[in-house]
Amino acid sequence: MKKVVHFSMACDGEWVTAISGEPEGDLLVTGSDKGSVKIWNLAKEPFVARKLKQFSSPVTALVLCPKGDSVIVGTWNGDLLKVGLESGKVLRNYEEHRETITALKVSPDGNYLASGSADDRLIVWDITTGEDLLTMHQGNEYDVTTMAFSPDGKTIATGDGENQIKLWDADNGEAIKVLKGHREPVSQVAYDSKGTLISGSWDRKIRIWRNEGALDLKDHTGEITALQAFGDKIFSASEDGTVRIWNIANGKSLSVLKGAQTSIRCLAVMKEGKLVLAGSKGRVFGWRLE
Repeated sequence: MKKVVHFSMACDGEWVTAISGEPEGDLLVTGSDKGSVKIWNLAKEPFVARKLKQFSSPVTALVLCPKGDSVIVGTWNGDLLKVGLESGKVLRNYEEHRETITALKVSPDGNYLASGSADDRLIVWDITTGEDLLTMHQGNEYDVTTMAFSPDGKTIATGDGENQIKLWDADNGEAIKVLKGHREPVSQVAYDSKGTLISGSWDRKIRIWRNEGALDLKDHTGEITALQAFGDKIFSASEDGTVRIWNIANGKSLSVLKGAQTSIRCLAVMKEGKLVLAGSKGRVFGWRLE
């Protein structure tokens, strides 16, 4: 990597707990432990946030909708709401979960929302109507900690506090397979564009799951808190305050992005992998990769 430009954006002393950005645009949305949801325009400096909405409990997950006109927000107390980006009004209330929303993903075709919760359930919704279409039970006493759609939208991977990953059929909700290998709770799962599954754990390892055998990446010194695949790279964040970039094909470490003063809680990769943003205590840290 020839050049890295580091910058940061102040967030009023709040922990930034959730983040979602337009893949090729300049819109960034963040959520905090104080319940605020903020919008940032990354095309204009200095970066100043506009508060979109204030919730009564911490924001634990959020995801921008494909049309770019709304954001879906999950909270500590189990609220799951679609909020308009211009008005800040609640456009849809997805009412089923009974406990903290732990993970949110939109399907590759943009038609479905998947939500994971501390109530041990994964629910697939019609993103427009709010109808709950499928409910999958993790099958143990631990939360659904993380989740990801495969690129073709046919499979959903979930992680849990029992150190395992489950694969589900996204059409009928049936369990396909259980993957074991991590020694601590699975905190992150992601797919690359070719359908390779990648996971991160409290055991500080990132694992690339392959038919010929898993490859473990072990350079982080803290629990894995965020994970995203983009192109031929993996972007990972950790309690150790760093973001690392890896080559998916061979697991080689390509770069370590430093600058955060404490744990990183969430991660967004934008601009064809050239812009990396990470939420931490009181700030969003950014790196432009040139």
